[in-house]
Amino acid sequence: MLRFIISSFYQWFNSTQSKERKNMEANERKKKLMWRWSIASFLAIALFWCAVWAITGRMPVADKVWLLNPTDGNPGWSLPLPIVLPRIADAFLGPIFSSILIFLFFNKKIKNDDLVFGLGVGLVAGLVAGLGAGLVVGLVVGLVAGLGAGLGAGLVAGLGVGLGVGLVAGLGAGLKKIKPAAMAIYNFMMAI
Repeated sequence: MLRFIISSFYQWFNSTQSKERKNMEANERKKKLMWRWSIASFLAIALFWCAVWAITGRMPVADKVWLLNPTDGNPGWSLPLPIVLPRIADAFLGPIFSSILIFLFFNKKIKNDDLVFGLGVGLVAGLVAGLGAGLVVGLVVGLVAGLGAGLGAGLVAGLGVGLGVGLVAGLGAGLKKIKPAAMAIYNFMMAI
C-alpha cells in the first residue's frame, strides 16, 4: 500500500513538473519568436525608409495627421503633431505589431482555429471589399472620364477632318465643273 502511494505521488509530481516544463518551454519559444520577428520587422522597415532616403535624397516627415483629406471644395481636417516625425520612426511600429501577432497566435486561451478563421475572414473580406470598391470606382471614373474625353476629342477631330475634307473635295469638284460652264457663258457673251 505504501508503495502504491509513493508511486502515485511520484507520477503526479512528474506530470506536474512536465506541464510546468512544457509551459516554460512554450514561453521561452514565444519570447524568442517575439525578439526575432521584432528585430526582423524593425530592420525591414528601417531599410525601406533608408532606401527611400537614398533614392530621393530626403527623408519624408509627418508633421500632421490627416483625419479628413482635403478635396476641391473642402480644406480638410488635420491634427498637428507636437513634433515633426521622420518616417523612419515607422520602424518602431513593426516590433509592436509583430509582438501582438505572435502573442495572439501563441496564446493558449485563444483557440488557433478561431484566430485563424477570424483573421482569414477579416483579411479576405477586407481584400475583397477594398479591391471591389477600387475596381468599381476605377471603372466608373475611367469610363466617365474616358467617354467624356474620347467623345469630345472624337467629335472635334471628326468634325474638323470631315469639314476639311468636304471643303477641299467640294472646292475641287466645284471648280472643275464651274470652269467649263463659265467658259461657255464667256464665249456666248463674246459672240453676241
